[in-house]
Amino acid sequence: MNKKELDWGVFEEATSYAENIIEEILYGLNDPTHVISGESRAVYEELDTFKWFEDKPLTDQKNKSFYVKLISMQQYRHMMWKKSHKNNCNKKTLSKWDKVMGTVR
Repeated sequence: MNKKELDWGVFEEATSYAENIIEEILYGLNDPTHVISGESRAVYEELDTFKWFEDKPLTDQKNKSFYVKLISMQQYRHMMWKKSHKNNCNKKTLSKWDKVMGTVR
């Protein structure tokens, strides 16, 4: 199995994004008036679904780096996929009518 080169720019971006997600979740857990929303809420619900918080509580400081690494790995894979498929994401699919009429964008 070949080892892929790590894209450090994307890695640092994914790690900072994961740290922001963890900070928002922690802020929401400590402040009952703050609502966890967006990507942070999705990550929190996914981790809660798989019962990660029972074994490794997020409020424990020594587990923070574990969760940052866990989330940053997922974000890194997502960002690398997005980077490698950049051209395919922006293409407009032609309707049948456009194909028949030979419409070019």
